[in-house]
Amino acid sequence: MRNDPTALAGLSLMAFRGTTPVGVCINFVDTMRPEAGHIGMLGVARDHRLGGIGRALFAESLRRFSELGWTHARLTTITPADGIGGEDAGGFFRSVGMTTVYDHDIMSRSLRDPS
Repeated sequence: MRNDPTALAGLSLMAFRGTTPVGVCINFVDTMRPEAGHIGMLGVARDHRLGGIGRALFAESLRRFSELGWTHARLTTITPADGIGGEDAGGFFRSVGMTTVYDHDIMSRSLRDPS
């Protein structure tokens, strides 16, 4: 991300328990909306979930966006975005005040099976 002009120094975050990384929030300048930050990825280690780490990373990201004078935050998630462990990412983001801007379908098909 060193050469990415949308990845400003000090914008992304990591959370630690002691010296062990337990959470990350990768943030960027939003290229789709002026004066907005984009949360590209927010993740917490499975054995540290439901302890407030994700909320703290999210809140600190919004604080940093606001400190830069930005008026909005944006992210993309797939709902019902159930994670490997059954987590509902969409539910988490709604619980911290995010709202759905638009829904879309992601479609796929095998290239090996012509039917």
